[in-house]
Amino acid sequence: MNELNNLYHLIIENLIDLNRLQGKSLSIKSYLQSLQPDVKRLRSSFHTNHVSVDYSNYNTQAAYLLAYYPHYVEMTYRVLESLQEKDPSLMQLVFDKKHLKVCLFCAGAAPEALGLLSFLRQFYPEVKSIVIYSYDLYSDTWRISQDITKNIINNCFKDYHFALLSHHLDINQIDSFFSIVSNIKDSNIFMFQNCLNEFGENDKDLKTILENMKFLSENMPSHSFMFINDLRLYTQVNRIIDSIISIINDLNKTNFDDYNEQAFLINKSMEETFKSSIAISDNVTKYLLTGANNLIPRKIINYNYLSVYKIFRKESKLFEQSIDNKYIDLLEQVNRLQTKFNSFDVKLEQLLAVESNYLKISEIVESYDQKLEEFQTTLQKQKDTIQADLETFKSHLQNLETKNSKQKIKLEEIERRLNRFQEERKNLTRQLERNRKAVIFAILIGLLGVILGVIALFR
Repeated sequence: MNELNNLYHLIIENLIDLNRLQGKSLSIKSYLQSLQPDVKRLRSSFHTNHVSVDYSNYNTQAAYLLAYYPHYVEMTYRVLESLQEKDPSLMQLVFDKKHLKVCLFCAGAAPEALGLLSFLRQFYPEVKSIVIYSYDLYSDTWRISQDITKNIINNCFKDYHFALLSHHLDINQIDSFFSIVSNIKDSNIFMFQNCLNEFGENDKDLKTILENMKFLSENMPSHSFMFINDLRLYTQVNRIIDSIISIINDLNKTNFDDYNEQAFLINKSMEETFKSSIAISDNVTKYLLTGANNLIPRKIINYNYLSVYKIFRKESKLFEQSIDNKYIDLLEQVNRLQTKFNSFDVKLEQLLAVESNYLKISEIVESYDQKLEEFQTTLQKQKDTIQADLETFKSHLQNLETKNSKQKIKLEEIERRLNRFQEERKNLTRQLERNRKAVIFAILIGLLGVILGVIALFR
């Protein structure tokens, strides 16, 4: 969405130009500050379960363009981007064309147009022209804001052949869609964005809207799709979405049973969130969405959506046609289908034979699995026994090591004692040797004394 990075600047520029045309000369600062009360009133209205806003006041529209419009532009882009990621093949059936026709319901200022064009540029650049039918109960009231949308498109998407055609339509009026059935049958995309929160307050309103939704679903062409998205604030929107899903499911069950084929594909998401990627201009944050009470810039957008793809269109009253070439062609098609069914029966018998073989193989495999399980059980028991024996052996080995350790200590002690005994024996031997020598010396001295005494006697 890079082409919309200056969206706030373009909105302010257009609003200032309109003020000048009306003979008002206000600075950007003064003008934006003058819109603060309108933003507060608008936000208070949006925070009720049933939204009711008088957009005939030009300042209310200006407040909407600056406080909500950019987020609604991006919401359209995000819904389409999400659907592209989820169902690229279905989206390609709808968008892979050079020319598109789109119906916007309760469109107001038509921010969906910018989101759609941004999506096309990103994912389907082969689209070269687009016609948008904008339907709203207050189409004349919103003409000024839609002119701003056209100016922004001419500024950011100059390479498209584009037309935005505004029409009066009350979707809460019985059979109101009959008046636009030709456009419905000729369009590819149908959008209801941030509008169902204004309806469905009572059962009568809900019944009327659902009847119109049913008519739209029945008459939208094949390879087209409808999506409904709204802020995740309003319980009646969830109620309407669930009722629309019920209608679509009934159409799938009743209107198309002859073909045994689903005509609509439903995609519902009730918890979508995105962080706004369109930068708010400094002037807006300084003078309008300043952060004060009810003037806080929105960053996180929580929303939900429902998308409905129509992938087949049933021929109405097929068997009431006269016998003509078309009927003959249909009979030939039936014959070809019968041939295919016969071939299918043969293949079905082959499949049944394969199934029989498969069942036999399954029984063998089941028996093998049972034996394998028994074998695994036996192995597990043997493993447990061996594990227990191993633990016992480890315990005995540990005890033996403990005993050996004690005996080793005793042997070491005996060895130390023996060494001490040997040392004492050596010392005793040396002492005895010294004593023997001393005795011998004493004996010799004694003998010498005796000899000397005898000699002295004989003299």
